[in-house]
Amino acid sequence: MISTQLTKGNYDDKLQQLAGEVAIQAIRDLRMLRRRGIMKIITGSEHKMINDAWEYKNTLEVKRLLRDFKNGTVGWWCRAAGVNIDNKTLLRRMTEENYAIS
Repeated sequence: MISTQLTKGNYDDKLQQLAGEVAIQAIRDLRMLRRRGIMKIITGSEHKMINDAWEYKNTLEVKRLLRDFKNGTVGWWCRAAGVNIDNKTLLRRMTEENYAIS
């Protein structure tokens, strides 16, 4: 977990915090991949090895992350965390920030 301690509250509050941290980590990973220039090599159908990001070994794993954004998985985690956002709005915001989601 990103935070050093769980929120005070019941079990549901702790699950909501965990869901928020999952969504935040997916967005941070996408930012990191864009910043390192890895998003530019994703366009091909071949699977290349990635040396700049130890979290992602090849482009197939990066494509899975992008698919999680497109199919609504990350949006679901956002909603589970209590953020009132639909998947279309999330994708539009990520596209506006130039995170290479198309």
